[in-house]
Amino acid sequence: MLESGRTRKIAVLGSSGSIGRSALDVIALSQGTLEVVLLSVNRQTNILAEQLQQIAANIASNKLATNSVNKNQKNIMRMPQWIVVTDSDADRAPLEKLPSEILSETKIFYGQDSLSLLVREPEIDIVLSAVSGCAGLASTWSALEAGKIVALANKESLVSGGSMIKEVAEKNRGNLIPVDSEHSAVWQALQSWRMQHYPNSLINPDMNKTANKHSDLSLNPQNSACISVRQNVYNTDPRNVIDNITLTASGGPFRTWTLDELKKVTVTDALNHPTWKMGSKITVDSATMMNKAFEIIEASYLFDLDSCNIKVLIHPQSIVHSMVQFIDGSVVAQLSRPDMRIPISIALHYPERFELPVCPIDWSEKVSLEFYMPDFERFPAISLGYAVSDKGGTAGAVVNAANETAINAFLNGRLPFYDIVNACISVLENHNFEKRPTLSRLLELDTWARKETEKWISQ
Repeated sequence: MLESGRTRKIAVLGSSGSIGRSALDVIALSQGTLEVVLLSVNRQTNILAEQLQQIAANIASNKLATNSVNKNQKNIMRMPQWIVVTDSDADRAPLEKLPSEILSETKIFYGQDSLSLLVREPEIDIVLSAVSGCAGLASTWSALEAGKIVALANKESLVSGGSMIKEVAEKNRGNLIPVDSEHSAVWQALQSWRMQHYPNSLINPDMNKTANKHSDLSLNPQNSACISVRQNVYNTDPRNVIDNITLTASGGPFRTWTLDELKKVTVTDALNHPTWKMGSKITVDSATMMNKAFEIIEASYLFDLDSCNIKVLIHPQSIVHSMVQFIDGSVVAQLSRPDMRIPISIALHYPERFELPVCPIDWSEKVSLEFYMPDFERFPAISLGYAVSDKGGTAGAVVNAANETAINAFLNGRLPFYDIVNACISVLENHNFEKRPTLSRLLELDTWARKETEKWISQ
């Protein structure tokens, strides 16, 4: 755990996206508790240049405010040490035109390999992985290999890397903190069950051995089926106290559309999300509900749960972000208005919380919360998510690559909306499954799946 009270050095990967921009907002509001030391984008160098200029303006403003209060106090805000553009062919002009006072303090690098190396730098405390798609896998892997804390908004890293990502983290003492609002909600709910908040007697290993000594029910074969093996076992493994988790979904723009209507969806329709403002890829994922499929897979790895313990409910209001049901029947949920700055701030400040200028829920007004089961026929992506979660291995990498390729084809008018998931299912069924692939093998399959998807589209 990071030292409390010290400024945390943050690398923001994918700063031009919606999560990256929200993260920079959280850092700017942090009053010096957070400091950005690395920014990366893929091609959006114009946005990156604007972000650097905004940081410089914030530094100047902070310096004036600090000097007016205490002329001897040092200004704690600094420019990022490094910026990385992962696409070496991206337009470099916006960065080259930056003022000399910015360029003199910030080193510019190009290429994915540079990013994978820089996230290992000892100055970096937390890597916020907000890169879209499988492109985030290599840098997430590298950061965990270096023992970093990774605030994970790039769900595709776990979808593609799966158990291998977890193994890298455990082997190198790296840590994953979820940033997706749904997984952050589960993670927060689990904080309600932490053994350090219980009397020491309850977590004494010697006392645990006799936790059931007064129960004779387990000796009766007629009653044994009613007794959970987890009953009265006090330890620090949350799997022993979780019955199930529920991931909520807004339902996207098509939650009430018929199957016939879904077959006529346009790009404009798909990009019109009713709740969240996101990039085009994740917005289409929300429309097909593939994002929920990926969240099922991600949750199974993050919380070490079987897919049968992960449920999905449609919740149009997007106020309840997820729920955890414990073995005693209690349900703990996390509620807030839709604002990604909340889970970002929680991940970057953990285990503390920091005040944010968000609009809280006004419970004095009428608040309606609706929940209902998703339609698996209209949204087959959810079933696909469960299947991939159960299979593991290379399945996630193949489906993710096929999905990215199919979405790109849809956005360019080459594939009907309803065929996005069909393409993913077909490519998954036709790949040579491996249970324990290496990183290089995952990247090879990523390339293969993209080519196979293109073939399927052109048929």
